[in-house]
Amino acid sequence: MEIRLTKKIDFSNENLHSEFTESDYKGIRDFTEKEIIDFIYRQNFHHLLHAELGFTGSQKIMNLREQKEPFLIKSISSKPGDLDLILFDTEKPDKAVALEVKRVKFKTHEDQSVTTNREKLISEGITQANEYLKIGFNKTYLLIILLDESWQQDKPNSIFKESGLENSPKLINPRVLENLDNNIGLLYMGVRQITPQSVSINTRVDIRAIQDAIKMDQDVRITEVLKKKNEH
Repeated sequence: MEIRLTKKIDFSNENLHSEFTESDYKGIRDFTEKEIIDFIYRQNFHHLLHAELGFTGSQKIMNLREQKEPFLIKSISSKPGDLDLILFDTEKPDKAVALEVKRVKFKTHEDQSVTTNREKLISEGITQANEYLKIGFNKTYLLIILLDESWQQDKPNSIFKESGLENSPKLINPRVLENLDNNIGLLYMGVRQITPQSVSINTRVDIRAIQDAIKMDQDVRITEVLKKKNEH
């Protein structure tokens, strides 16, 4: 799938949190976690995520962003922070999905070497996701978004320009991932800048499931909170 961004995007509607100007579009690796989630939803790439999580197009999915209380209480979670993304069918609030989101940056240089950064945050994301599992959602995931500036790769067709997961050993290193609870799902979502434009960017997005989440009996407290959120 491939899209082209417009020069100015209105993020004023739906549950979106970023305020962009044209100067913000310097490259995909400059996006913050908030901005990249907004981008995925605004450009309708969230359907890829929803489908991977088991939702269908006929369901009305509500998304909650950066949630703390009443979801996070000291007796359950000892880690600071918030829940990055909660998704649930408004008709089935007892089947909600909680996602901890982390981003990793890729860049392919003219000599075809690849550099990455922010990999150390994967371990932090694993710790946070393990804590969030205790809250009691039906399913819990760690979503790693790969911000891939791959347009300098020497490939004839821009659609196939991507740095690839093999260039970030920690992402597939069992010694890192073994700390992730077996009940938590792991998703990689690649957002790939495949041309050098800064304002108008050709972007390809794909998703890959590394580990499926195990369904749990959702805590009644969580279900009641989601029902109230839906009423508002």
